[in-house]
Amino acid sequence: MKKYLSGAAAVVAALALGAATITPATADPVTYTVSVKVTNSSGTPLQYASVELDTAAGDPVAYDSTSVSGVATFSSVDPGAYKATASVYFDGATKTASSPLTVTTANVAATVKVAGITLVTGTVKAGSSAVKDISLSLTGVGSTSGYGYAQTDGSGKFTADNVKPGTYTVATETYGTNYLQTFYGNTVRQPDAQVLTVKSGVTTSASIAVKVGAKVTGKVVDAQGKPLKNIQVSASNLTRYGYTYAATNSHGVYVLTGLATGKVSVYAGRQSGTVYVSGSTTVSAVQGSTRTAKTLKLKPAGSAKITGKIKTAGSKVTTQGVSLLTTKKLPVAWAQPTASGKVSFTGLKAGTYIVAVDGTNLSKRVTVSAGRSKSFGTISRAKLTTVKGVVKTSSRKAAKGIYVYVSDAQGTPAGSAQTDSKGRYTIKGLVSGTYRVWASPDGGKDYAVSSAFTVKKGKNVTKNVTLKKGSTLTGYVKHGSKGVKGVSVGAGGAFTTTNASGKYTLTGVAPGRTTVAVTDPYTGGYHNATKKVTVKKGKSLSVASITVK
Repeated sequence: MKKYLSGAAAVVAALALGAATITPATADPVTYTVSVKVTNSSGTPLQYASVELDTAAGDPVAYDSTSVSGVATFSSVDPGAYKATASVYFDGATKTASSPLTVTTANVAATVKVAGITLVTGTVKAGSSAVKDISLSLTGVGSTSGYGYAQTDGSGKFTADNVKPGTYTVATETYGTNYLQTFYGNTVRQPDAQVLTVKSGVTTSASIAVKVGAKVTGKVVDAQGKPLKNIQVSASNLTRYGYTYAATNSHGVYVLTGLATGKVSVYAGRQSGTVYVSGSTTVSAVQGSTRTAKTLKLKPAGSAKITGKIKTAGSKVTTQGVSLLTTKKLPVAWAQPTASGKVSFTGLKAGTYIVAVDGTNLSKRVTVSAGRSKSFGTISRAKLTTVKGVVKTSSRKAAKGIYVYVSDAQGTPAGSAQTDSKGRYTIKGLVSGTYRVWASPDGGKDYAVSSAFTVKKGKNVTKNVTLKKGSTLTGYVKHGSKGVKGVSVGAGGAFTTTNASGKYTLTGVAPGRTTVAVTDPYTGGYHNATKKVTVKKGKSLSVASITVK
């Protein structure tokens, strides 16, 4: 700041310098601070708005952008008449508004309201505590195709801008936290969410009381009790929907969050050679509390090794899958040959295994001892042949978009395909022997079927499939006397969702004794429920109401 001398000092200085003229000192000019608050029509502060302060004649004085409280501040403003103009980019266009102001003998605070700015604001709390740094999403309902996003600040408050007028659901996005996804209306279920109506140019409020999840902690160690780091641990609710995962730290400790109250299965595993070893336990979880699960010990699968070589004709050996099976044809491990055809299975327990070349009916049985290596020798695979055919519905029409799978007699996959508009499919990957084709419709009145067929070495084969007409099951899912909307219902290979009154209709249900299973796909929602029924071929069945807790 410029400093001015006192009058007496100025005289002395002037005389000392022999000055002919003495100029009296001037006082510092008086300036003031101007604060401009920018809001929408509802008075909600607008952050990041650009504000220009001009003289009454239109000459620019200063520029600033608004803070989180919607205020732009200009200091050292001389007395006079001014105009504050705010600019806000919204919905693909810049909206502006101005307000005149006069600076006389004091600081000035002015407000500029910008029309046409639609906002959704609110607070997220867990009980009486604000929840910070939680993301929220707005999803259009019905004819509304809009969406919006926001995040809470340190006080749990959020503002979603650029939201188009319409109807929305508002939900917290809580994965990785110990909160359950909660919708506006304070429910964990989207079908029960309160719909928010957003009007143009104003602020709409949508606060949420988020539900706290259950937390499970525990430890993963090796056979000697040494903590295992970076082990993937997952947990699933057993009586209702709920799933999460985490990795162990350097002490082998994991923390699983966001589960629902009830029994939980905790699972951990890691690769040991070509074999995946795992361990699991159960624990009773309670929302709002932390429970400790039993320590999981991951033991080495074994010290045996099986090696060998695969040779292929007509295609690269690296594209041929090889499965290791138990003598009961249960999968143990899977591998792909190297460029030279070598295959190795390590970390095995002593015992007898089947080395199967996927989809070819080619295999060798191998018995190996602990700590030893055994070769299955060389398996040579001939050129692959093709199965093709047409899938038709039960009404003899082409079945479009049907998934078709083929496996060999050992249960290993030969390939898969999806039918075209004429119901045609083609799968290459067979050699010889007995195979089974599966055709699985995605909805409709028919149910999945399978059929065996034989392939001669080096010969392509045609296998047509006709789906079978299923039965229709109808019923209601209720909580107390009220129908439950939006729960999943499945039976006999068919699936659907209940409507607003809790009613479901399952078509294409396979005949026989089956279970109608009800699952609510929302963490913290209703518990699973089942009902046994007998379905007669081609007959409709009305199922007694299923009650969920």
